[in-house]
Amino acid sequence: MPRIVCGASAGSACLAVICSRPYEKFYELSDYDTVYPKGIDPVVWKSKSILENLQMILSGEGVIDSDAFINYVKHFTGDLTFEEIHDRFSWKLNINVTDYKFGSVVTPLLLNYLTAPNVVVWSAVQASSACPGAFNPVELMRKNSRGEIKPYYPSNANMYFADGSMANDIPLERVKELFNVNTFIVS
Repeated sequence: MPRIVCGASAGSACLAVICSRPYEKFYELSDYDTVYPKGIDPVVWKSKSILENLQMILSGEGVIDSDAFINYVKHFTGDLTFEEIHDRFSWKLNINVTDYKFGSVVTPLLLNYLTAPNVVVWSAVQASSACPGAFNPVELMRKNSRGEIKPYYPSNANMYFADGSMANDIPLERVKELFNVNTFIVS
């Protein structure tokens, strides 16, 4: 398993789970009960009605309960930041998000221990998975020096982020620049 990994959308959630443990314990994720603990469901629909879900999608509202999804990710990552994952477990976790303004895609951002060390990983996963129609765009969150979780940008900035695949699915050039990578394995 490479130590430099990059994910967007659902791939960011998979990598957050993998990178929330030491490299040597990666094999534990082959156990179904480890990946799907009892009582924690990663996908919960806001409505059981297909018609209501369709109406939500058409109105621009997400149909999947983002709290349930993030609680699943938090079960593994807690409030770890990119820097903490790098320092504790030696993973170079990269998560791709898209700056999202007024319904239009603006700029892709690659988050990792170099570019956004204090961003909380679950927040990056939430943003990267915010595919229009499934989840609503979200603010990025960071951990301050007192361990408090706060917005990454000032609250008056109105910065929302969405699915990293919308602007740049695989940020090859940026990963090359930051980590001197010249070979990619894509799945």
